[in-house]
Amino acid sequence: MMGKRLLGTVSRIAVIGIPIVCTPAAWAQSVISPTPPVDDSATTTQQAAEQDIIVTGSRIQNAGSQSPTPLTVLDASKMQQVAPSAVDDIIAQLPAFRSSSGPNQVQRNAGSISTGQSLTNLRGLGSQRTLLLIDGRRPVPTNPQGTTSTSIIPVGLIQRLEVVTGGASAAYGSDAVAGVANFVLADRIDKIQGQVLGGISDHGDNKEFGANIAFGLTGGADGGFRLVFGADYNKNNGVGNIYSRDWSAVEAGNSGNPISFGANRPAGTPAFGWANGVEYATQTLGGVINGATTTAGTASTALNQLAFAPDGSTYRLVRGPVFGNLMINSSSNPVATPIAQWNLKQPLEQFTAMTRATGDIGADTTAFFEVGYARSNVFTYSQYHQTPTLTILASNPYLPQGTRDLMTANNIASFNMGRVDTEWLGTSADNTYSTFQLATGLKGSVFGGFKWDASYSFGRSTIDSKVFGTREANLFAAAYAVRDASGNIVCGPVSSNPNFAANRLTNTVQPGNVLSGCTPFNPFGAGNASAAARDYISGIEYTDVIMRRHDVAVNLTGPLFQLPGGAAAIAVGGEVRWDSLDQRADALQERGLYSSGNNKSYAGSNQVKEVYGEIDLPLLRDVTAFRSLGLNGAIRRTDYRVSGAVTTWKVGGTWEPVDGLRFRGTRSRDIRAPSLSELFSIGGISATGSFFNPFNGQSARLPTQTVGNPALRPEKADTTSAGVTFEGRGGLRGFRFSVDYYKIKVRDVIASVSATDILQRCFQGSTLYCSAITFDNSAFGIANIFVRPFNQSFLETDGLDIEAGYRRDLAGIGLPGTIDATVFATYLAHLKSTDVAGPTGVTLDNAGYQAGAPKWVVSAFLNYRLEPVTVGLQMRAFSNIKYSPLYRGPGEAGYDPAAANSINKNTFAGQAFFNLNLAYGFEMMGSKMQLFGNVANLLDTHPPDYAIAAINLGGNPYDYVGRTYKVGLRFGL
Repeated sequence: MMGKRLLGTVSRIAVIGIPIVCTPAAWAQSVISPTPPVDDSATTTQQAAEQDIIVTGSRIQNAGSQSPTPLTVLDASKMQQVAPSAVDDIIAQLPAFRSSSGPNQVQRNAGSISTGQSLTNLRGLGSQRTLLLIDGRRPVPTNPQGTTSTSIIPVGLIQRLEVVTGGASAAYGSDAVAGVANFVLADRIDKIQGQVLGGISDHGDNKEFGANIAFGLTGGADGGFRLVFGADYNKNNGVGNIYSRDWSAVEAGNSGNPISFGANRPAGTPAFGWANGVEYATQTLGGVINGATTTAGTASTALNQLAFAPDGSTYRLVRGPVFGNLMINSSSNPVATPIAQWNLKQPLEQFTAMTRATGDIGADTTAFFEVGYARSNVFTYSQYHQTPTLTILASNPYLPQGTRDLMTANNIASFNMGRVDTEWLGTSADNTYSTFQLATGLKGSVFGGFKWDASYSFGRSTIDSKVFGTREANLFAAAYAVRDASGNIVCGPVSSNPNFAANRLTNTVQPGNVLSGCTPFNPFGAGNASAAARDYISGIEYTDVIMRRHDVAVNLTGPLFQLPGGAAAIAVGGEVRWDSLDQRADALQERGLYSSGNNKSYAGSNQVKEVYGEIDLPLLRDVTAFRSLGLNGAIRRTDYRVSGAVTTWKVGGTWEPVDGLRFRGTRSRDIRAPSLSELFSIGGISATGSFFNPFNGQSARLPTQTVGNPALRPEKADTTSAGVTFEGRGGLRGFRFSVDYYKIKVRDVIASVSATDILQRCFQGSTLYCSAITFDNSAFGIANIFVRPFNQSFLETDGLDIEAGYRRDLAGIGLPGTIDATVFATYLAHLKSTDVAGPTGVTLDNAGYQAGAPKWVVSAFLNYRLEPVTVGLQMRAFSNIKYSPLYRGPGEAGYDPAAANSINKNTFAGQAFFNLNLAYGFEMMGSKMQLFGNVANLLDTHPPDYAIAAINLGGNPYDYVGRTYKVGLRFGL
């Protein structure tokens, strides 16, 4: 086990460190800084210039310019302190990102074909409003929502992460509403480098192994040919269900929704709340009787709460206080709880590889070609299928004799039982994601210092989704067991099956959905169903998705003319993208036979044409009160074949009154175009529900269907940012500080509402929603309701981003070594959502709530280097996070336990997590190496009470794993 611990620790630190273990801190506001804070930053500037890197937020490649858009850069030395196994571990360290997806999030939607993907989400505005770039280019989407998982990025090749924390659609196009995350990869390596690592938690789980390798070749007399190759592999076994930890084994709460304590609750008890020992009151693993009917047709409670043990015997289910289908403070029904089967961390296996070749084909022209492949697999265990009501007749041949005798003694003809079906995997998911990408093109320079590039890229992502589902009509058919004329146990006829009574039918429980080959099912006691019965009742829902992207782009940038502050520069270019999505579901899903999922086959495509221009004007330099003064502006015209054309723009400026002090500000218009799934998807038929038609006053049961909406328009956002940066001089040399204010307003936000709201809004005159209703001449008057997205909401957020850092060689004060400290902090003042298309226009402010993000998030990095030893301490902290602004809990203004919105706990404590890392460098056989170790969650901090139940919708900031150890070896430094 210890060997595996060591191997696991190595895969998380090394995966990032390959090319840049010794790169100096580059967290400054611009990669190329004319006033570097430390003496050795000139090396960084030279390397950046050699790599011809486009600084995120601007298309202009001008070493003398400084973008007015706030830019945060996280280099590899900072990444090492968290020993990342995957990119997901890196972005989690920057406060501006919200952890809303990936293996560290408890996934309530395990049946989703995108479960487990790690997505970038700035500002809590959603991953679809954060643009992911790799070396300044858009990768192919990895899911139907149009976003890309960071798992396709080879961690061992990452040089740094550049984050624009503001709108950048004018520079990079759609989706850059909240900002841009640009991963810059190495394009020149002179030797073989890599690492291997292993890790394990204090509890003996979270085992992982990882390794990466990278090497480069340089050929030609003048080094005109360069080749880089990098590959990563990581496997993490994850963490089991809630019973894997003492703090979560208490079975806290319901799944994301508080328990209603009812109108008749004792005085002083709030209307809603969380509790421990939350278990089902009317369902057990082997079945529990909840009501019976006598031979005379009357109701009987004589058998109520009799539950079936695995051997067929019965026991009395002792209930705690019961609220609906749930009871609290119970230990009599373990595992039969809403969150019992969730992983505390999902198992993940991933592999990425990339090759890049560049070669000079003339004095001023270089050709490049790169190809990459990534594959990841995530298995997510979800809750078991639940059967709330299963009618059993006294003639059932599987009925244990003791129960049969009780039924006879009490004149019972049938009973209803509730069951948690542990015999199959419920809605667990086994998803495999594969991505292939290639890019090729030319770049060079022409007269007057202009640089140009032209490229073509192609990407293809596939999803192989296997969701373990339940064929409900088969389940109810198989549970109706009878004996045939020969005495064999068989399935009874559907026509006399009480589970297919008219009042029991749903969209999935229909006689026509019963498949041939029925095998009888023994429901009494967990584990007594035959393999054949399990195979008949359960099955795998197969869904394959293919996403393709073709992209052609040309860019030109260079100086125009001289201004008092330097050379004015421009960048112009154009781009054409073709995106397509093809989803194929198996035949049984198409028929809608499963209890959930039931994906449909559909396809869609879109084309976008874009042209842009950007100008940078350095107006003044080195005059009184103006160390520098500059303006920057950009405009882009984007034309989507389906969604129409839109113009985005940006204008900003910088003013440096004295050396080291700089003010900056921007104003921009940004967009987020609807994804292909939002435009064209055809979802499964949802469970049949009861609806009221306000047009004629009739009520009826009706299934609904989720579909796309080709009439969607791009979302439009207005972004304002203003800030100040300071670089120390003299005695403060090595100190840097910045603070930026941002405000983002998004209009025409794409969102969906329930079928009930669609009906009501259409009736109240919002004709936008009437298009989702199919009216007919039936008594109810409605044939179908389509739940589809509309441009219907408004989002507004504002806050502060703060960065501070200090780096110093301590020799000047008589001490050995070098100290390097950096702090990132984000303050979220507001995150308001308004349903402007609805009749009420209610605004909710989710700042500080789970649907948004904590008000304060801070990450700090501290390194002390005393060659050959490096000691680092990293901290991530966040303020209190609340469940919902719709509730009021103790200590909040307006809390009254008698009120309908009262809750026993609405606020969950903020926490701070510490990581400790050590590294020791040495030389072996002429190669520089480094042993390293990392302890994550050093203090073994676990979440506060009930947090796993309340804060679990994606956006969980807590650590469910606990203290974890990693060790590893880097080589070729």
